[in-house]
Amino acid sequence: MTVVLCALIFILLTGYILEHRKYTIQSEQIQYIANKIESIIENETSESILIPTEDGTIKSIASSVNHLLNYSQKNKVAYKNSELSIMRMLSNISHDLKTPLTTLKGYIEMLRIRFNDDEMIVKVDLRIDEIVDLINKFFDLVKLESGDKKLNITKVNICEICRKNMLEFYNILSEKEFHVDINIPEKPIYVNADKEALNRVLKNILDNAIKYGCDGKYVGISIDEYEYTVCIGIEDHGKGILEKYKENIFERLYTLEDSRSKDYQGSGLGLTISKELIEQMNGKIELSGIPNKKTLFNIILPK
Repeated sequence: MTVVLCALIFILLTGYILEHRKYTIQSEQIQYIANKIESIIENETSESILIPTEDGTIKSIASSVNHLLNYSQKNKVAYKNSELSIMRMLSNISHDLKTPLTTLKGYIEMLRIRFNDDEMIVKVDLRIDEIVDLINKFFDLVKLESGDKKLNITKVNICEICRKNMLEFYNILSEKEFHVDINIPEKPIYVNADKEALNRVLKNILDNAIKYGCDGKYVGISIDEYEYTVCIGIEDHGKGILEKYKENIFERLYTLEDSRSKDYQGSGLGLTISKELIEQMNGKIELSGIPNKKTLFNIILPK
């Protein structure tokens, strides 16, 4: 009787150990699948889940997940191709719009001369300039986002570029009686960037600071050097940007409520182009501040 009881206990114990081992292996395999899915999503790779197992349930889960990942990857490729096609189409449209507007601009110039700068003709001329400027910005953004425009990344002296850009705004800053605070080191500091693109970004941010920071009558620019990066800070003390708008400020065609008024008109493309250019130079642009106190744009570039 004792032998039978011992045999029964051994069988039950063996069965329990085998089931526990099976459960542990299943748990590890499911956790592996979960981790792999997270890695694929985070790194945006086109991998499949390969797992050596004879477990039918695990095989079924892995097969279904692979099917879903494959479907998602196909959709991503289709979306990317569609986006590029739309971008190129918009680029062509923007380019085609320039020709009639240039012709129209020529006719307006002739009318201005003939009618001695009539007020209405001057206004029409200014509006045409605004449309041409908007189309040029849109055209540039489309080219950047579609990959048709490549930047020439070289070592550039960021201190010299910042000084030159501040100097270009000297007249308007003096006219508007701004207090200007410049903290740029005397020694040259070099970053990896496209000189033309960097000039454009600085002009956009400084113009933005003057336009939206006119109430505070303050513009500051500083350069801080770190081990691997350089940070350009551009600050104003105007109305600032509410927290709820900070996430949207770099979106294309997004403008703040104030931009609906005559004093704050803008296309909403300047900051979008700036962000795209900085990211293509392997940098980043950040916004922080306190409404009605200060707004700070930090442009961070690699050395």
